[in-house]
Amino acid sequence: MQKQNTIIDCLTLSFVLAMVAGGISIRSKSPSPTQGFYEKGLAEKLLINLMRTQGLNEVTTVHFTADTGIKGLQVSMHQCNGYLAILVMPDGDELSGLWQKLANQVGYTTKYLFDGVIYNSFPRTVFWMKTTLYSLARKITTQAVLYPGPALAIAHPKHCEKAENIPFNHIVF
Repeated sequence: MQKQNTIIDCLTLSFVLAMVAGGISIRSKSPSPTQGFYEKGLAEKLLINLMRTQGLNEVTTVHFTADTGIKGLQVSMHQCNGYLAILVMPDGDELSGLWQKLANQVGYTTKYLFDGVIYNSFPRTVFWMKTTLYSLARKITTQAVLYPGPALAIAHPKHCEKAENIPFNHIVF
């Protein structure tokens, strides 16, 4: 026997739909949540400094696609017979599918860093919620206290202990 929806169920569903519709409206009407606050190249500078503190000094800027459209950092990992590849994604998951495909082609492990937390897959829901809250805060006030920073896509050879132990979550934007 199926349970009838209660008024609480209907109100909850209405609230969730209103939040989603409001979030979509805010995100579509406002500029990118990072526009004006993410300084292009800042994440790369912080990453290069982090690599140097870890004793990884062979850092180069590379293009990950033939059309040179996707640019990121490549760090030589002699201990793992490969490279650590890092891509800054200030606007979210627009490249996560391609990133995953490129990493799988060479047999690399991928992970993503967003707002100080490392994820095994791109945190679409978390990214959407936090950037929506940030956009809402920007509409209400000019203070940017909620800025979560850009997302980072990270790929490295499987079973590479040196790459696994790099404290990416210590980077603050």
